[in-house]
Amino acid sequence: MVGGVFKNNAAIAGGAIYISSCLNNEIKGTIFTDNHASQGGAIYADTGSVVKIYGDTVFRGNGAIFDGGAIKMTNLATLETEDVVVEYNWSSY
Repeated sequence: MVGGVFKNNAAIAGGAIYISSCLNNEIKGTIFTDNHASQGGAIYADTGSVVKIYGDTVFRGNGAIFDGGAIKMTNLATLETEDVVVEYNWSSY
């Protein structure tokens, strides 16, 4: 995914994006603002997913009721980041 804005989205897991069992996920130059979920306010990735986030991507003001205010990685999912802004995200736990 290159570019775009995810704003004011909500879900149980991954307020903007839910990734499962997917090896090649690249997110570049994308803005995630004010997304909310129980886990992974903006992004939730699980089951061995590989996620690379780079190129001035921004996570701002996303929130989760449990964990992963901006991003939640679980079940052997991996995350690589470069040139990413992460600010004002929150979770209750």
